[in-house]
Amino acid sequence: MRHGAGSARGGWIEADGTERVSGRPARTVCRHTREGQQYFTEWLDEIVREPSR
Repeated sequence: MRHGAGSARGGWIEADGTERVSGRPARTVCRHTREGQQYFTEWLDEIVREPSR
């Protein structure tokens, strides 16, 4: 299962709000979508089952 880096924004993550810390510029906080969480779990399972040599 391989997807390009640009795919991460293609429905796998979504903005969950913004926050500001100690006068720093506001930053967007993101979270996985349901589809993104499923992809991440499958990807993690794949790399654990097939470690690089």
